Amino acid sequence: MGTMPELFGSNTFDPETIKILSDAYDRANNALHDHPTVVDEAIAGRIISLAKQGVRDLDALVQGALKGLGDNKAG
Repeated sequence: MGTMPELFGSNTFDPETIKILSDAYDRANNALHDHPTVVDEAIAGRIISLAKQGVRDLDALVQGALKGLGDNKAG
């Protein structure tokens, strides 16, 4: 798996969207306590999936990425 900007960029998102997706990834990742790399990959995958559906709201991306991942602040 590549770095987050590479992953987001490889999905033909514009630069502004890539910034939002990267910020969402950072927020979601920081909301979790100790977690394995596979969780990072799940977060990135969920953010990409939401973005492909047209979601661009930072909070919605973070919430969607964290949904169902256990100990998080997604509510």
